[in-house]
Amino acid sequence: MSDKRRQLLSRLGWRAAVVIAVVVILLASSPLIFNLGAPAGTDTCRWEGEVSTWIDADGSGTRDEGERPLRDVRIVLESEYEAPFQRYDWLTGSSGRAPLRTVVLCTPDGTPEGTLVITPPPGFSPAEPVRLPLTAIDGPLTFGYR
Repeated sequence: MSDKRRQLLSRLGWRAAVVIAVVVILLASSPLIFNLGAPAGTDTCRWEGEVSTWIDADGSGTRDEGERPLRDVRIVLESEYEAPFQRYDWLTGSSGRAPLRTVVLCTPDGTPEGTLVITPPPGFSPAEPVRLPLTAIDGPLTFGYR
């Protein structure tokens, strides 16, 4: 351990260092959230979804037995308002899945607002991101990439 770290720990104490470490770990493991307040005429509500991705070895568009999951597919939830109101980022894990649970903007009647943008890691096709409005999503989303 460097002298600077030892000096910092001795000034803060071990309890403060543990609290700081826990906060850093929690921030690193949660989606990035930028929330500046709801625009006039909107409200917030819970939204849940799931994205599942795999390596579509035969290009059939259907996940066949033996086709492996694809990790590191990026899923971004963007607000549809002029100024960036909120943005959430997820990556699919080793299972090829990303459970999406968050609070989003909703119209007064409870309709969720926003767009999911799904982008594969470099080297996979189709490389063009898929953009889906939340209102068009009805159930889990699945994507095969080659």
